[in-house]
Amino acid sequence: MKDDNKTNTPKELVEMKKVILILITAIFVMSLFADGTNTNVGAPLVNALPFTDTGNLSDNTDDNANRYRDEWWEITPTIDLTNVDIHPVYDGWDGYLFVYDSNLVELAYDDDGPAGLTDSQIIMDIAAGQTVYVVVDEYSSSTDARTFTLNISADQTGVITDGDAPEMISNVIPATGSGDVALLPTLTWDFGLDTETYDVLFDTVYPPVTQVVTGATSGTTGSYTPSADLVEFTTYYWQVVCHNSITTTATVNNMNFMTLDMSAGHIENADPASGSLNIAVDQVITWDFAANAET
Repeated sequence: MKDDNKTNTPKELVEMKKVILILITAIFVMSLFADGTNTNVGAPLVNALPFTDTGNLSDNTDDNANRYRDEWWEITPTIDLTNVDIHPVYDGWDGYLFVYDSNLVELAYDDDGPAGLTDSQIIMDIAAGQTVYVVVDEYSSSTDARTFTLNISADQTGVITDGDAPEMISNVIPATGSGDVALLPTLTWDFGLDTETYDVLFDTVYPPVTQVVTGATSGTTGSYTPSADLVEFTTYYWQVVCHNSITTTATVNNMNFMTLDMSAGHIENADPASGSLNIAVDQVITWDFAANAET
């Protein structure tokens, strides 16, 4: 007959504590590597940018005819993403980086990144509704732990999978990356669908922190003109942050441009050219002034 009131002996209590400690340790170790899946099926969805995750390939197998053990993540944004920077950093080993489409057709591949053997990097655009899989693959089969850190960023930040979020702005002037922009420019753009209000941040640092427009009501188009001349030959960063009442998710649009170089510069097309010989004594000397020359 079973004795339900049996008291565990000190030895049994010690053994139970050991089991509990082992379980806690296992859970803790697993939490350190909240990493991707072994295949595209059930791959964790990247919901917000920037994104960072740690990985460990020691318990993975090969999938999709890659080189060796691999780990998968999914990106399916509800907004257009530009300059998506996918950059795994390997813990002292040589790895590979793949990007596949929803049909598991390879879109991009990289072996050695900016740091050489111990990282990889792919920069690409991902359209709203497009599914891509990010795959970290090891260089050679091994039973050793293959730990790494996966970093993903883009021009857009925040939640990228909210279908109710405002759409991205378009027709931005000046286009991001433009140079020789006037010192008192008017920045213009078209709002995307589902935008009700917006903020503008404008600064010489990235990301910009100085908010110059707050909670303005959006229309079809938007614009912003600085209150005074900008500094010449300087890079400016600006954001249009769009909101609506359907969701708390904001759509962040990042842009930048460089202002004019206002220095007078050198003359051009001098005639006769420097170093010329046998020039007539009555030769007329001509040249073109550089831009911004005044006197």
